[in-house]
Amino acid sequence: RGHRAVERTAPFALIVRGILVAWYLGENRWEKDVEKHKRHSPWNTKRTYPSLDDMLDAVLEAIQLHRVQRHPLRIGTRAQLEKARKLRW
Repeated sequence: RGHRAVERTAPFALIVRGILVAWYLGENRWEKDVEKHKRHSPWNTKRTYPSLDDMLDAVLEAIQLHRVQRHPLRIGTRAQLEKARKLRW
């Protein structure tokens, strides 16, 4: 039973990661994310490519932004959410 679970889970994880990478590259965010990381981590200036965490953060941000834009908010709430989103890093 455990062996079969690995045979199903590993390919699924690789497919999901491939979709994530394809979306991330399609959004063309990688240069901006690498530069942001270099600004906030001056000890790691040789970084030239985004990490999987950068990609996951980007997709999470896109999902949250989509959810916020779909629903009406009280006056000032959208500005507070945008400010909180920018302070994440």
